[in-house]
Amino acid sequence: MIRGVITPEQALKDAVYGKNAFAEYAKALCGLDAPTASQRPAGSPHSIWQLVWHLNYWQEATLMALQGEKPQHRAEADYPAHPEAPSQEALDIEVRQFLSDLETLSTLAADPGVAQQEVPAWKGFSKLAAILLITNHNAYHLGQVVLLRRMLGTWEDRG
Repeated sequence: MIRGVITPEQALKDAVYGKNAFAEYAKALCGLDAPTASQRPAGSPHSIWQLVWHLNYWQEATLMALQGEKPQHRAEADYPAHPEAPSQEALDIEVRQFLSDLETLSTLAADPGVAQQEVPAWKGFSKLAAILLITNHNAYHLGQVVLLRRMLGTWEDRG
């Protein structure tokens, strides 16, 4: 190990949480209120609520596949039909679930054999490839969350 150099394993773990190159995911989602998360600024196809729901849907499906389970499909396929969060409680549950699932994803990413293990439900995908796929997916959509928060005046640049 080279001192002071981030290892590939640490880089993967950091990527799971959105560290280094992105706004950390917990910071991007903290302090959201349902009225703000329900707004859809002009030109935006989705509200923050819809994005958080979408993030959870695909992260949960990926985690289930990584653990050898068959993903359960929600009634609404990809995004909720309406931009409004049903309640503050519903928003808080989705945010907590997303952040909790990051812990599970991080644990799976720490497995030394992750690059050699196949995801049974996803033929041709190693577990590492699936983790990188969902990590990139999360980064993309959490960038949208930060942009929407900026547009709505609820994002303070935190460096």
